[in-house]
Amino acid sequence: PEHDAIYAQYNVVNRGEPTVAEFAQALERQLEETNAEKLIVDVRWNGGGDNNENSPLMHAILKNERINRPGRLFVLTGPMTYSACINFCGWMERETNAIFIGRPTGAPPNMAGDGTGFEVGREGWSLFVSQWPWQESMPWDRRQWIQPHISAPLTWADASEGIDRAVEAALNFDDPDL
Repeated sequence: PEHDAIYAQYNVVNRGEPTVAEFAQALERQLEETNAEKLIVDVRWNGGGDNNENSPLMHAILKNERINRPGRLFVLTGPMTYSACINFCGWMERETNAIFIGRPTGAPPNMAGDGTGFEVGREGWSLFVSQWPWQESMPWDRRQWIQPHISAPLTWADASEGIDRAVEAALNFDDPDL
């Protein structure tokens, strides 16, 4: 409340409780009730899941005109941001005014996904092969990751002191021209 901001941690997509749709509805209500001026969406620990589950959250963010403005919407990323969450980040990068903070994502915005597993040999090894190309950026985009606008590395010293530089950067951000 003292920063007039809402922090939402969006971790791995699953079909558990609450669902992503329920999470998105709760976030929408909180944004309306509080009139917060900033939204921080933390996907640093989101390793993916089901791309179809991302839509409710993406639409809840996109339709909030108060939040979807330069300097008000932030996405925190890191190397554990992967798979279906890369698709979420690609969409956020392409369709919103989000400012990315943290470390580079764990995969590029254009990648292969939706692996199918099968056993190999008598040793019981499992192999997963991607079936589908996912393109969340332009076809010629050869980036190896989504690079944040603002770097905020995670250090052991900060973590042991309870300091989160990425959250601090979002809370203290005041350059809407970035």
